[in-house]
Amino acid sequence: MERILIDLDRGWRFALGDIGAERRNSHADSYGTCKAGAVPGPGGKNWDDSDWRELDLPHDYFAESDFSPDNLLSHGYRTRNNAWYRKTFLLDPELAGRQLLVCFEGTAVNAEFYFNGSLMARSFSAYTETVFDITDRAYFDGRPNVLAVRINGFETEGWWYEGAGIYRHVRLYAKNPVHIAHNGVFGKPVLNPGTKNSWTVEVKTEVENSGYESADAVVRAELFDGEAVIASASCPVACPADSVTETAVKLKVSRPRRWDVDDPNLYTLRVTMERGGEPVDSADVRIGFRTFSVDPEKGFFLNGRPLKIKGTCNHQDHAGVGVAVPDSVQYYRVKRLKELGTNAYRCSHNLPAKEILDACDELGLIVMDENRRFEAREEVLEYLDIMVKRDRNHPSVVFWSLFNEEPLQNTAEGAAIYRRMKSRVLKLDDSRLITGAINGSMEGAGLEMDVTGINYNIYNVEAMHALHPDRPVIGSENNSAVSTRGCYKSDREGAHLLACYDEENVPWGQSIKETWDFTRKHDYFSGIFIWTGFDYRGEPTPFEWPSVSSSFGIMDTCGFPKDSFYFNRACFTDEPMIHILPHWNHEKGEVVRVMAATNCEEAELFLGNESLGRKPADVCAPPEWQVPFKAGRLDGEGLPARKMRMPGHGTHCRETRRHPPHPLPLLHPGRRSRHGGGEHRGGGPVRHHGPLCGHPHPVRGHR
Repeated sequence: MERILIDLDRGWRFALGDIGAERRNSHADSYGTCKAGAVPGPGGKNWDDSDWRELDLPHDYFAESDFSPDNLLSHGYRTRNNAWYRKTFLLDPELAGRQLLVCFEGTAVNAEFYFNGSLMARSFSAYTETVFDITDRAYFDGRPNVLAVRINGFETEGWWYEGAGIYRHVRLYAKNPVHIAHNGVFGKPVLNPGTKNSWTVEVKTEVENSGYESADAVVRAELFDGEAVIASASCPVACPADSVTETAVKLKVSRPRRWDVDDPNLYTLRVTMERGGEPVDSADVRIGFRTFSVDPEKGFFLNGRPLKIKGTCNHQDHAGVGVAVPDSVQYYRVKRLKELGTNAYRCSHNLPAKEILDACDELGLIVMDENRRFEAREEVLEYLDIMVKRDRNHPSVVFWSLFNEEPLQNTAEGAAIYRRMKSRVLKLDDSRLITGAINGSMEGAGLEMDVTGINYNIYNVEAMHALHPDRPVIGSENNSAVSTRGCYKSDREGAHLLACYDEENVPWGQSIKETWDFTRKHDYFSGIFIWTGFDYRGEPTPFEWPSVSSSFGIMDTCGFPKDSFYFNRACFTDEPMIHILPHWNHEKGEVVRVMAATNCEEAELFLGNESLGRKPADVCAPPEWQVPFKAGRLDGEGLPARKMRMPGHGTHCRETRRHPPHPLPLLHPGRRSRHGGGEHRGGGPVRHHGPLCGHPHPVRGHR
């Protein structure tokens, strides 16, 4: 019988605070603390949790806490606390004799893990999975098994909202004694030298024998294109008792479909262990065939063609759920970024939930997968190992980022730490670009990178490039523009509002217009990652209390677009589009600043049937008009320039994507109006319509 995966997300008990933390002075308590299976308190087997709250995972209890100006600004002024979780469950006697591994995919921030009265593991990272073996302590005779987790919610690992609790999935793996080790399969596609599309998939498998008798097995690797096997290979392996052995096979693949940002083709690699001709374990991973490189003068290349990275940085919390984001919402968030026109995702500043990488694989976003801690101590290096082994099969992962903005980054000490960490990565995966995100000069760690990541600082990039012309560079964090969805007049001192004209930023930041203008003019600059795709909890820069969330997002915390969405989309997409702002509900006689975010060459504004002028347009210099308000419908049209152009040159507004239309009358077949603004599909110029009425009513900010 092959491995069994058991979902442990349901049926937990939860208690907030340091339950059972009172000092225990009895001899029995001190004696039990030192013995296997006899831990006193909530970590023990016999603690009464019948009056604790019942819940299912994932869960972020920090998202449920109160706000106070006395709390930590960076984490959104939430009230911090410790907490306990407990789960009681039975195990089928048929599982006896198998290896049992429990995997907590994410616990914030620090955690202690108990099983049947023994401390099994500690975690000092909110983002790294914690895996421990319960084989020798499990009950199969009808006695209940007890998992208990103590969360230290006062610790911090980042300077943003991190949540608190068991906020990712919990799984139990039941495997035969001879099996594939956890995260033990790596399929590395390599383009054969001198060929256009002939590949070898190097498949490495860690075979574990958790038993105390040696055994022999066969490892078989098969590559699936849908249901069809297109390549296979196998090899025998000797499995010494109580050991892990690595084995390797190679699969020859001719003319596979490439994984690309526009066509993200995926294949399934299945590795099976057989004994006596029967399967005893198997593991599936998805891989993709793609080539990438970075040139110090020409920038980034994917599958042989130059490609500007158009990415966003993202923290992992969302709207009302905090960091306990459902799988479907993870996919929704990545899909929204794809709709924005981005082709890349930076996991800021930590390794992400696995479901985010799955979505990037499927939708075609290049990933900068980022390590959290920058240290040379063994604990941190082990966390780095976990990141690489867990994520190295994802074709979307192109960059390993080892740090973000470290005080030691420009020193010899920082370079030494970076070399050690880079060496650790290369032992597990030598097929990606290894980078980091600096906010200073290239000296030190920056010169050890395959491609140097530069945060902001675009006006010094040319000088850095001139000093180190052999170093490829990329914008690892950019913009930090700020805005409030639906706001068109800033009020920094009173209501903490920031206008949506792409002109508000923080002292170190730039607008998308400034950043993209630099990016498009310099081939050597591989691309950008905008801070951020979504608003996130905490770090309410440029404000403090009572603001509790950031304003950096191109979208708000729910994924609803700000006008920034369209300014960025104009830069990122070739498909003709236009978006006019603001809304058209104002006071009579008020002079309204109207702007068009468009990638067309010219834009014309209409109020009713009257043209208010046709102006040249550029994604980095959007046209605008000063319009005295009167009731009616405001339309914007994006057009090619009047001047004749060579075939294929210039923007032609024949087709565009639109959001679901508001139920207003059809203008003509194929073109719909949209209440409050939007994008439209039609056979002619792209037109964007404001509302038909001139009465104030609650449509402000809706798109």
